[in-house]
Amino acid sequence: MELTTCFSGHRPEKLNMTMQNTLKIQSILQKEIIESINAGCNKFLSGMARGIDLLAAEYIIELKKSHPLQLFAIRPFATHGEDFKGEWACCYNYVLSKCDSVIVVSPQYAKDSYKRRNFYMVDHSTHLIAVVKNYNSGTGQTIAYANKLQKNVKILDCNFL
Repeated sequence: MELTTCFSGHRPEKLNMTMQNTLKIQSILQKEIIESINAGCNKFLSGMARGIDLLAAEYIIELKKSHPLQLFAIRPFATHGEDFKGEWACCYNYVLSKCDSVIVVSPQYAKDSYKRRNFYMVDHSTHLIAVVKNYNSGTGQTIAYANKLQKNVKILDCNFL
């Protein structure tokens, strides 16, 4: 069985991503990604959201230079990302251009598009790396779903940073 890791995490504004917090989160996230690779994971799924998804994807792109990895963009709907501004728009387009494949879960936006994207990623992964501060959220829901399916779940709880 091919081992695959997906990511889940809050948007930057929900994580209070100051420069110091961002560096801590990136460092721990990168450590968890390396541990996934060492466990045999070579496929990575990014939900392409601002924050954790794109930070993780950028690191996978860097690691692809020295590791045989694959990165897949899992877009919740076809126009996802078109409203991103500034650095996040640049980051989104860069990551999208470097992905091995792009999968669009729903043709258009619907109320449950993000949940369907998150569950799709868990359904197609063996591992989940989650960065969470509020468990009553989409990330919390994704963690609960992954636990229910007995996936390998690594949680970075930002309440303790």
